[in-house]
Amino acid sequence: MSSVTVACRSCGRILDVGPEDREPCPTCGSIQRDIRIAIQDVIAVHDSLRGKVKDPRATGKKKVIREMFTGADMHQQSGKWYQKDRVVDRKSNRYSEKVIDPETGEVIHHCDEPLDKHIGHGSAKARK
Repeated sequence: MSSVTVACRSCGRILDVGPEDREPCPTCGSIQRDIRIAIQDVIAVHDSLRGKVKDPRATGKKKVIREMFTGADMHQQSGKWYQKDRVVDRKSNRYSEKVIDPETGEVIHHCDEPLDKHIGHGSAKARK
């Protein structure tokens, strides 16, 4: 968002004219102008934390025994930011995920189930 203000350079009076208008100032008669442009924008910062617990004795995909994610996550279809907390615990066979709308506090999605029953989601969805 931006705004333009035109003021008389001699007396400082704010003038109700465009930047190119050179009518004399009604207060002092000067035609010198100060053109002030204000530009304003809003920046939103979102943070998240992701982690993995690995078993140093295991190899391949079995090496990661627990994955965690917490923080802001953008919903791909709506483009809206949500608070997401997810834990994939392979050692305890548990999948837990909770998605909350931070503006309303509404729980958008909640899932807590055995990991081996958590099928048909994300990349495991059946192809159309």
